[in-house]
Formats: sequence, structure tokens, C-alpha cells
Amino acid sequence: MPNSNFSPFTIEKHSFKTLLSGIKAEVPDLQRPFAWTEDQANDLCLDVLALVDELEKKPGSSPQHFIGSIVTISGLNRSRVIDGQQRMTTITLLLGLIGAAITELGEKITKAKIVPERKTELMVRVNGLNNEVDTMLWFTGFEVKELRFKPSPEIVQTYTSLIKGGDGRMVSETRAPAVSLRKIAKLFNQNLVKEKSRFDNLEDNHQIDHLQRLYVAVSECLIFVRVDTQSSTAGYQLFESLNATGKPLNAIDLLKVWMLATLDGSTQAQTVAQQFRELSNDDEDEARNFVIDYFRARTFTNAGKPTPKSLSVLLRAQLFLDPDVPESSRSVNAQRDGIEDRIASHVLTMTNWQPTWRQITSGTLPFALPAQALPFEKERFFELVKGSLKHTLPTPLFMQAAAHLSVEDFCKMVHLLERVFFRYKTICNAPVGELEKVYQATTRAIDTNKSVDLNLLATRLQELIDTHCPDELFKTNLHVKLMYPSGATRIKYFLSMLDLYEANPAPAKLALNALKFSIEHVDPQNPNDPHQISEDRLHTIGNLCLLTPPENTIAGNKMFTVKKQLLHNGRDCSAKLTQRVLAGSVWNDQEVDLRQAYLFEKALNIFTATIK
Repeated sequence: MPNSNFSPFTIEKHSFKTLLSGIKAEVPDLQRPFAWTEDQANDLCLDVLALVDELEKKPGSSPQHFIGSIVTISGLNRSRVIDGQQRMTTITLLLGLIGAAITELGEKITKAKIVPERKTELMVRVNGLNNEVDTMLWFTGFEVKELRFKPSPEIVQTYTSLIKGGDGRMVSETRAPAVSLRKIAKLFNQNLVKEKSRFDNLEDNHQIDHLQRLYVAVSECLIFVRVDTQSSTAGYQLFESLNATGKPLNAIDLLKVWMLATLDGSTQAQTVAQQFRELSNDDEDEARNFVIDYFRARTFTNAGKPTPKSLSVLLRAQLFLDPDVPESSRSVNAQRDGIEDRIASHVLTMTNWQPTWRQITSGTLPFALPAQALPFEKERFFELVKGSLKHTLPTPLFMQAAAHLSVEDFCKMVHLLERVFFRYKTICNAPVGELEKVYQATTRAIDTNKSVDLNLLATRLQELIDTHCPDELFKTNLHVKLMYPSGATRIKYFLSMLDLYEANPAPAKLALNALKFSIEHVDPQNPNDPHQISEDRLHTIGNLCLLTPPENTIAGNKMFTVKKQLLHNGRDCSAKLTQRVLAGSVWNDQEVDLRQAYLFEKALNIFTATIK
């Protein structure tokens, strides 16, 4: 009998047969995708096999195995399963596989050359068992036949195919949940439904016995407790509480629960749910990082390192302006009016921006361009985000910029940030928090004006350079940070950048880094003849140059005069700065010092906050 002491919930004990035959149920959009693996399915398999063995050894017995609770929100058409979807999905799948095996056996018996009376006797058993399984899985109404249980949306087609006896290979469902479901179906068939020692090479009657016991074990011996409520609010609150004990809900899950609870009954709920499914993916870290960067791009503040719960609250309070969050987290302009429209608007923007975010974080210029277009700009963006500098702090700024700026302005901004960041952080290790404030102000300006004032951005960045890394400090740190071999990556980047500005006009609009230069000592590290320069100058930037691998093969470890001869006084070199070195007549301490001074003066003009 229902227990009414826990209003607004009712609690009842069920076998799976009474549970499923009494309802039509579905997994609502707030649920995470199906996530069981073969490990969990194998545990269920062992539990069911134990029940089958007991039924075989003790005919007429009624063994029971408690398998957990099912929490539902009752509705007019379908109950929503808000806890227990993994077990519901997997057990109904097993029932479907049993039904498919019964159908297959019936077709075999129909074609068999056996005595008609015997065939009739067998088919009566097959049809009776088939009807029972069919009644559990399918609801038949007036001119309609539909699943009693609908799993989460991303596996519906795969699931339906499998319980109908298909292979579940659906072109439209290729992500991890569908792949896992197919693997579990294969495991069930091999280890349970058609397990060789219990099913193969047995007489038809014994095969029916096995499937009958398997059906009874699943439908009558697996015991659930169903907790049901008609209150959506109570159901969603219980959902959060229950999921706090198992695998924690991530920020995306918590945000989705709140959104769909807020939109419950709204005309926008289905659209938002579909868009949010597109935002979710199998990589929880990626989804979380995207949400944090979106938050920073729309609120112009740093989210820090929040927990999933605090991130969800932060997003609700500051992004969606939800007045129901705790007062300590609530935005001052939180408001209930228009909250549904705010949710729909942000989710649509998030859906549109996520592909761009993936391009940005992979170091790909976030514009649809021909493969041969903008080689210089593509290289600059990659070097800043993923290459030598690995500067991810401006990702929210780039999200706004990609949405509103022209390709030309976007690329000018990228190259500005690249040159400033190398000087400011890579070489001088200045406080990055100051840099973030400039990025945030620029992000806000783009969001407001749908454009950028590059000169204002350059002015703000130059103020940081003047304060934290003036010329003399920059040159001093260059000498320390560009010492070989510890600074090899910085050296290659530094010389490549200077080489771009050795062109006329500068910078050269080509991607020199794509040539994969190697660092070579002008006066070699291990010469056959005595060193031409002092030991303390050997690994300094003044004695280092760039050669392509073929050039290095020809001239590597050779004396300066031999290098000159082999590379025709530098005319055969790809790097212009290397050409300049090998065009000289001698190489000694004075030349090393002069070259270093030249490189540092050139760097002062390049690594500065000007629009190039």
C-alpha cells in the first residue's frame, strides 16, 4: 500500500513486472545521458544468473533480489524517471533481448521438420512467453503501439533497434552512450540470454525453459521501491539530493536541472532541452571549461576555481539573474520577470558559441577561411594560444571578438596580444591579474559596442609594459631567459619573430615557424678546432641562429668560416637574421656582443603595444 507519511511522495514496493506494467515512463531531459558500462551490466548479469540458477534448482520458488529505488514524477501522459534511469534502461533492454531470442526461436521452430502436434505445443509456449514480454515493453492503445519506457533521447533509436532484435547501429547515434548500450546488449546475449552452456545445443523445449526462467528472474524476482511525486519542484529537489550520493552532478547537469525545472510547462522547454543536449558531451572537463569561459565572456569576471555546485549557483545568480539563489551569491539586479527568456537566450548563444570556443582552444583561427588563406594570421593565433606561448587567458575575449569583429580586426588584436604577452609574462613574468583586467574591459566593450577600439587596447597594454617591464628590465631578462639550452623554446620563438620583422615590409606575411627551424650555434658547441669566442658567450642569444633541418645537416658543428662557405655567405639560408650573420667576415666576442645588442634593440621595437 502507498505510504502517505512522506507527502508529497508515495512509496511502494514493486517487482519489475508490476512496476513497468502499471506505468508509461520516460527519462526527462534533465537527466544525464545513459552512462552504464559493461562493468555495471556484468554485475547485473551475475545477479540475474544467480536467480535463474535458484529457479532451476527449486522449481516454484520465488527468490528476490532488491535492486534499488526508482524515483518518478507522475504526469498525465508519462511519468518522468528522475532517478534509476540506468537500471530501467538496462533491464528493459534485457527484456527486449529475451523477447528477440524468443522470436528467433519461434521462427526456427516454425521452419523445423517436426511432428505438427509437437510444433504446436512448442509454439504455444513461445507465443505465450512472447506476449508476456511484449505486454511489459509495449503499450497498445487505440491505433497506437508505443514503448512503455522511453530512455534518454540520445539512445532512443539504438535502444528501440536492439529490443526489436536489430543490431542497434544507428547512423544518427554514434556517441558514447549508444556505443555502451550496444556493448551491453552484446554482453547480455553472450553471457545470459544465449549463454552457450545454457542455450546452445539444447532441445527447443529446454531453450524455452531457459528463456522462461530468465524472464521470470527479471520480471518477478528483481524488486524495486518506487518513490513517486506529482510535484515537479519536489522531484527536482530530490533528484539533486539523490545524485549527491553517487557520481556527483557536474555544473552542466545542475544547471540543466534548474533550467528545466524553471521552464517546466513552458513552450521554450523542449527547445532549450534540445540545445542543451548539443552543449553536453562525453568530456565533462571540456563542458565545464566551456561554461566557465562563456561566463567570463558574458559577465567579464573571473569565475575562479568553483565546485560544480558553486559554479551552478554563480551562473544562475550572475548570468541568468535568478532571484532564488542564496542571498550571498545573488546578483543585485536579480529579477523574476523574463527569466524564461533569459534562459532561452543564453542557451541559444552558448550553442552558437561552443564550436567557436572549440576552435579557439585548439589554436585554430575561428573563422571559416580557405585552407591557403591568412598563413601569417593563422600562425600567430596558434603560437599565442597553443604553440610557444600557450596563453589561454584571453579565450573569453576571443569568443566575443569572433562573434562581433571583422577578421582583420581580430587578427590585429591577436598579434598585439602575442607581442605584449611574450614581453610581459614570458620574459618579465609580470602579474597576469593586471593583464586580465584589461582583457575584461575589452571584452565588455565588444559586448556593448559590437566593435573594438584597438588603439585604446594598445594604450592600456602599453601602460602595463611601462609599469612592469620597461626597456632595461626587458633586455636584462632577455639575456637570462634566452640562454641555451634551458630557453630553447623561447629562443626559437624569439628569433622567428625577429626574422618576420627583418622583412620589408615587416612583418613578413608568411609562417616561418611552419619550416620547423632548429637552433644552431654560430661558433659550434663541440668544434674540431678551438673556439672562436669566449665560453661565457657560447650559449647566449648573440651566438645562436636558426637553420632549417637541411641547412643544419650541411653546416652544423662547422666553424664559422666553413659555414659561410657551405651556405654561400648565408645566401642559401631561409632565415634573414642568419643570412645577416653569415654575411660577416669574422666571428669573435665583439661580433657576438654587437649581434646581441642589435637583437635586443630590434626586440624593443617589436615586443611593444603597437598595432602592426
